[in-house]
Amino acid sequence: MGSREMKASWGCVSWDESLHNYFGGWSYKGCFSVLIDPTHVICYCNRLTRFAVILELDPGFKILKVHKATPSIITYIGCSLSIFGFGIIILTFAIFRKWREYIRHKILFNLSVCLASFLLIFLIGIQKKEWEYGCMAVAILLHYFMLASVFWMLVEAFLQYLLLVKVIEIYISHFLQKVMLFAWGIPVIVVGIVLSADHNLYYSKTEFCCLSGDVFLFAVGLPVSASLAIIFIMFGIIFYSVTYGKPMEKLRCNQDQKKDRIARAKAMFCVSVLLGLSWIFGFLAAIDETKLVFDYLFVIATTLQGFLFFFFFVLRQKNTRELWQNLLKRSSTSVSSQPIGLKEL
Repeated sequence: MGSREMKASWGCVSWDESLHNYFGGWSYKGCFSVLIDPTHVICYCNRLTRFAVILELDPGFKILKVHKATPSIITYIGCSLSIFGFGIIILTFAIFRKWREYIRHKILFNLSVCLASFLLIFLIGIQKKEWEYGCMAVAILLHYFMLASVFWMLVEAFLQYLLLVKVIEIYISHFLQKVMLFAWGIPVIVVGIVLSADHNLYYSKTEFCCLSGDVFLFAVGLPVSASLAIIFIMFGIIFYSVTYGKPMEKLRCNQDQKKDRIARAKAMFCVSVLLGLSWIFGFLAAIDETKLVFDYLFVIATTLQGFLFFFFFVLRQKNTRELWQNLLKRSSTSVSSQPIGLKEL
């Protein structure tokens, strides 16, 4: 990584108001030195702002170039694999009518659409700064799908709460329509408020197309952290109820259904933790001092999202696995039974 010897170097800098959440800071962008000798430092800057010559004490800890490129490469590969995992769930919902009859699968489908859309837009547009309105559109969509994702996780946690804690029969009329209005609609309101306040907030002065500044804390940080807190509280109640709650014979479902629901609740808890960690790592990766470590952690957590969804809700679900096995068997049988004409030989 580099030596730890203390070194000193002169640098030409200009004041950049977009740094450190718009508190401002000295930046090397747009400035470079044309002469440095024991008595003089001559700088050239192409920006009309405040300038300075600074003496930088460097402990000698340098990030290798490979570390600058590696997270980006892994991000593209990992996010692509994660999108593939979500895509399998979306495809399962589209192909198998029996599978999409269940409300839990409809909720899982909507959650997968949110996360896949977020990752896809992130990969394609996060660094498209050259077109202002395109960059604003990317930032708006990222904000929307991030909020929609966490609200659908909240809906999933509420569903598990109804199934495993409120064990008496509960009927909520138009349940799916109501949760869809909540999970898809609330983000529209939040994004609309930001747009009405100042649409330029979605075109930050940073290198990425995303919401930034103090408004980020209120429009993203507050709803995401509050939703995650509620989700984890709900799962805490669920696991307490399952462990110390009502005896099995009083439940409205048989033992196999009970095991399946508990397994699903555990899976959704793991996914919730992973989603929460990935967002936390993403926020921390924006801080220069911790960027390298949290870049890698963000990439790992993001990569695992789609894989865990695919693993828990396709590979480990016997009914879902059998649907795919039967489909593949029918497809292979259909192909092998087709007659071969003389013209094809």
